[in-house]
Amino acid sequence: MNKRMPILKVFKKPHHSSTLSLRGLFHSILAAIVVMALAYFIRPFGLKSLEAEEWTNVVITLGGISLALMLLTQFLLPLLIKDFYSESSWTTGKQFTQWLIMSFLISFATTYYLSTKQLANFPVAGLALFGITILPLAIASVLHQRYLDSKFERLAEEKNEEIRRKSVVASENPLNILAFRSAGEKLNLIPNQLIYVKIGDQAEFYYQNFLGIEKTKLPIGKEAILEELKDHPQFEVFQQDIIINVNAIQQITGSARGYEVQIARINEMVQISHKDKKKIDRL
Repeated sequence: MNKRMPILKVFKKPHHSSTLSLRGLFHSILAAIVVMALAYFIRPFGLKSLEAEEWTNVVITLGGISLALMLLTQFLLPLLIKDFYSESSWTTGKQFTQWLIMSFLISFATTYYLSTKQLANFPVAGLALFGITILPLAIASVLHQRYLDSKFERLAEEKNEEIRRKSVVASENPLNILAFRSAGEKLNLIPNQLIYVKIGDQAEFYYQNFLGIEKTKLPIGKEAILEELKDHPQFEVFQQDIIINVNAIQQITGSARGYEVQIARINEMVQISHKDKKKIDRL
């Protein structure tokens, strides 16, 4: 049992999801091309018996079926099952499950189509094709995790070195007062006093003063906050609801899921989505 545990732990490690992204669209097209290439060059399930014109039509149809099902798993399912597909909790096990879903759908849909042409025995052919893919997909998911882990750990170290050498980012007028007001409440700060804003039902402002770190909640919307910060380049928006003063970034860590940012003097790590990765790269 102990020997199996390291293998199980790999499937609990963070992983990067390509759902709801251009990368997911690219993966969908690539998968369809692979299916078409296998059908074109290997010609399984009796495809060799077809005439050239019909064979070409079958190959194109197989590619179209594969593309449609890949788009289903990359874009529609993540919208329907948001909790499972949450990027912040995506793991190697979930990635493997996602690939199995793709393989299952493509295997059974393509072999069903081929059975209508009397070229495959459905569902036996679909089950056999799906079974063949399980071990390679498990190995691929683990290798992919290790590659991404190594990549983002290296990039995070490079960014940490750059941050240590980087001068403070400031606005043209660093003493210009930020004034956040809502429903009779107000908060006035010098720009680099503000460390971090978390936007929800109310906005949580974390800022420094002579006594240390303070937190104030205001019923103020994101648009009003961004309007006040528009002339201050040290503030970046992450994950749509988090605003960070980049001068307050203490350390960046990397894993297969991407970057995490540790904010100075605040006991909180902020997960950076793949969409926001370029903002970290620009620091």
